Amino acid sequence: MEYHASGSPLRMVPDLAEQLAVRSVAELLDLAATGDWEHPRLCTADPCKDAFVDHSRPSKRQFCSTRCANRARHR
Repeated sequence: MEYHASGSPLRMVPDLAEQLAVRSVAELLDLAATGDWEHPRLCTADPCKDAFVDHSRPSKRQFCSTRCANRARHR
């Protein structure tokens, strides 16, 4: 967290490790809650390699987000 000269916090600036840890825990909690251990996937967009749980009906989702899907389609 960054601080102003007065000592009050300005804004949160999470580092990459913190973001990855939070995202990983969220996905693991989702897996534990649903009991769906058969549909974990890795994003196929370059350079992203995030893990996600595929909740789509045919279980053929390739990307972790629409941002990655759009980036892959425009390459």
